[in-house]
Amino acid sequence: MNVVNEGIRNACVWIARLAYLNLLWLLFTLAGLVVAGFFPATAAGYQVTRDWVNDPESRERPLFRRFAGLFRVHLLRANLAGFVLLAIALLLAAALRLAWMSTGQVWQLPVVGVAVIAAVVFVGGLVHLPFLAAHLDAPVSALVRSAWLYALAHPLETLVVIAAWVGVSFALGSFPAAALFFSFSPVALLTAVIDVRGFRRLEQRHAPSAAA
Repeated sequence: MNVVNEGIRNACVWIARLAYLNLLWLLFTLAGLVVAGFFPATAAGYQVTRDWVNDPESRERPLFRRFAGLFRVHLLRANLAGFVLLAIALLLAAALRLAWMSTGQVWQLPVVGVAVIAAVVFVGGLVHLPFLAAHLDAPVSALVRSAWLYALAHPLETLVVIAAWVGVSFALGSFPAAALFFSFSPVALLTAVIDVRGFRRLEQRHAPSAAA
């Protein structure tokens, strides 16, 4: 019975923790008028979940102060990376639209195929980029490149995260009020769990060669 009670208590604590993180993410996104707040708030949220997975003691630290500090740290770099990604997304969308509308052209099918593959790779890298921004201290160009390479090297994990985002989107479509508490934080935590394990495997794989 004690085990059941402890399990229920832990579940309630995690639900409250994720709801609070989601509220902070929304608050700081709106504080930056969305345009300047979305990317640093997302990077801060991913770093919080990374810390929760890496260091259980961090779960007991004041969350608001931690989130606000991370938001300031990521304000410039996260916005720069975000606007670069937004420009790439617009170019991909324009290429797809142009190729799709060019009916009867010989080059239509190859261009559509290349654009679709590029879009899939882009989305794959996109789901890992916020975690990499929190995990690595590297220039924006290196982070974007690393995110795409990581997605290609870990297709199953990438599909799980994408499926989680799709699942959350459908769930929020049925229960829109839940978006206030669970539109971001559950998938951020899932991504942190998956990517922390992935990086640990990479570190273990390279440890013998480094020691040699």
